[in-house]
Amino acid sequence: MVEYKEPKLREKLLKVYSRFIEDPSDKTNLKEIEKLDNRYGSLEAINDYLKSRPIPKEIANATGYLSNLWLNSFDFDKKEIESEAKKILEDLRKT
Repeated sequence: MVEYKEPKLREKLLKVYSRFIEDPSDKTNLKEIEKLDNRYGSLEAINDYLKSRPIPKEIANATGYLSNLWLNSFDFDKKEIESEAKKILEDLRKT
């Protein structure tokens, strides 16, 4: 189980998603994204198992999508990944 403090994690996610949109090839940011993914990537799954859905939707979506940012997934092209990252960033900023 992963412990997290929502405001602090939200701040980190806002930072890495903003940097990713500015420069998707920034290696320092990609390493930070990888670290966050390794630590918090499982948060999205918690909402799948618990009816109470303790993780806010925008946090769950953001942590669940981190791997697509740093793994250069072949399932999506770069434009799709950047577009989804922008949507996630907007959702994080709304709340």
